[in-house]
This record gives sequence, structure tokens and C-alpha cells, in this order.
Amino acid sequence: SSRMKARFASLRTPTRLVPLLAMTWLAAPLVQGAALVVPPDLLPGEQYRVLFVTSTTRNATSTTIADYNAFVSAAANAEADFASLGAVWSAVASTAAVSARNNTNTNPANGEGVPIYRPDGLRLAVGNTAFWKCPLVPNPDLTETGTANPYSLVWTGTSDFGTVVAGQGLGSSNP
Repeated sequence: SSRMKARFASLRTPTRLVPLLAMTWLAAPLVQGAALVVPPDLLPGEQYRVLFVTSTTRNATSTTIADYNAFVSAAANAEADFASLGAVWSAVASTAAVSARNNTNTNPANGEGVPIYRPDGLRLAVGNTAFWKCPLVPNPDLTETGTANPYSLVWTGTSDFGTVVAGQGLGSSNP
């Protein structure tokens, strides 16, 4: 699908500015605001994840995954609904040293995990295995502000399976 192609497309140059996908663990119920909606099919206390595309961009030059995690955390915490959660956000991104599925703890080899939702409460995947299948439908293209992703592509250095694309992780000469 075009979304998966966009999600895992490679950059032409490492200095290109890129939006990133971000994800965290949450438990229902939550504060329900304009940018963040409690998934309607959850029971109180059930865990789930929220996935969004950052509304801002950064360069893809760092080889350190913590830099991308800090970037998505700052984007999330700039929104009151997200900041009130006190959650730890992780970039759905890969460097040569860390794969996206390990950075986000969504590696199917470590268990099925919990459902993954967009900020508007729409379910994207029932768990880790479904999240790393192509295509991911519905499209996760909502930002932390609750608006549609304004960018045509989101580069993550990640394959369809959640692993780094050899020689193309963020921070490489061809992420």
C-alpha cells in the first residue's frame, strides 16, 4: 500500500528533515480531550498503545535512538492531553544498533502485546504481529495535535518487519 511504502521509504540524504512515528503504553480510562480519545472498545484498566506521527520534523543524522525518542517525547508532551499521561514515548524508528520493534517493545518474538490505536481511538492493530504486517490499515497518519499528517512520507529506517534496513538505519549515509 502507499502508506507502507511511505512509512519505510528511504531518504535521499541524511540531512533531510523527517517526521517520526511515536508510540507508548497506556491503560484505560484516560483524560479524553481534543487530540486524544479513549478507545471505545477497551474496558477500564486495559492496557493499549497510542501511535501518532509527529507534527514537526527533525534531521535523520543521529545514530543514537535516544535522540529520536527524546524528539517524539517532546512532541507528545507539548500537547496537554498527552503530557497529562506522564507516559514514556518511543520512536518507531531504527538505527544500525536498535530496531524499531525492539525500541518500542513490539517485537512479536517477545509476545503479542496489546492493541495499538491512533489518537482518535481508532484501532490500528490487535497486537505486535498485526502491527508489523503490511499494509497497516487503517492508516496511522494522525499527529499528536489530532490533525492529519501534513507530510507525504515518514522515514524510519525500518523494514516492514520492524527491523533496520541494512545500511539504511537513521544516522546512516542513506537512511
